[in-house]
Formats: sequence, structure tokens, C-alpha cells
Amino acid sequence: AIRTVGADATLKEWDEKTQRPNTKHLKYLEVKKTIDEMVGRIEDKELEYRRKNELYSVHDLTGLVSKEMSEQSVFACFDKIIKDLEQGGKIGTADTYINTKRFLELFTDNSKLQFHQINYAFLNEMLSYCRQRNQKETTMFFYFKTLRAFLNRCIKLAYCEQSDYGFKHFSLSQFNLSTRKRAIS
Repeated sequence: AIRTVGADATLKEWDEKTQRPNTKHLKYLEVKKTIDEMVGRIEDKELEYRRKNELYSVHDLTGLVSKEMSEQSVFACFDKIIKDLEQGGKIGTADTYINTKRFLELFTDNSKLQFHQINYAFLNEMLSYCRQRNQKETTMFFYFKTLRAFLNRCIKLAYCEQSDYGFKHFSLSQFNLSTRKRAIS
């Protein structure tokens, strides 16, 4: 089974023999450490199954890693992604994520927000909250679009499961993005 650790590598940056990044990778030590920790947890669980003479499958072992990753709070994942964006020089995108994270913190008042909590009902409550604060349609669209991009990125990086995706039935086309016409004088 293939599990992502949240970093890409080109063929030149990957060692097929060790199944780890090579020293040419920008985040060599960080990615290697993450992979080693994941493999260690899987091997520990496998030893536990063997000691107890219990039957197990590859999915039991890799599911352990997926479960740990999906239990991370939304805000912790925001912080990781923001850090990666800043390190990659994508300052504008990082600022967009920072602003959306700040808004979510105001809305939820909950530092332990989990991915499974961001469902259709949550998004509708967030929409009502925006409207109560008299936010413009373009501002609301900004927050929802960024949250959707964040969730898509988290799914891709295996921080959460596809089943945690709350935007299946929530459409961004409901926002009126036309702005008032202004003349330059």
C-alpha cells in the first residue's frame, strides 16, 4: 500500500534501493525522519500482532498511520501547510491560508477542530455566521474557496480522508461575485 508523507520527490531525488529520498532532496532529513517514524510504528504494530498470534493484514498496519494522520487537528494541518508554503516562497498563498485559518478560529472558537467536523452542516453554519457579520459575497467566497483548497490539499497529503470532504454538496456558485461598478475620476 502506498501512503503519502506530504512531500514530493523527483526521480533524481529518490533512492529506489532504500525507498527514501536521497541527499539531493531539499527536505531530505525531514522526509526521511517522517518515513522512518511511520515505518517504525508499523513494525511495532506488526510485532504486537505476531506476539499475540493475531491475524492481520497490510490494511491493518497502514490504517494505523492513516488514522494517526486523520486525527490531527485542522489548525495543526493549517500550520504545517502554511510553513511549507512559506518555505517554498509562496508567501501570497500562505497569507491566504493564514487569513482563512484566523477566520475559522473566530468562527469555531475551537483549537481541536477535526476534519470530520467540517461537513455540509458546518459549512452552512459558517455561511450563516458570515451573513450575520454582514460580510460581502466576495469575502465569503474567499474563505470558502480557500477552505476547499485546504481540504483538497489535506486529502492529497493524507492528513484526512476523502470521506471527510465537506464540499460534496456545498456549491461555491451560490455566491454573487459581481461587484459594484466604480468609475475612476
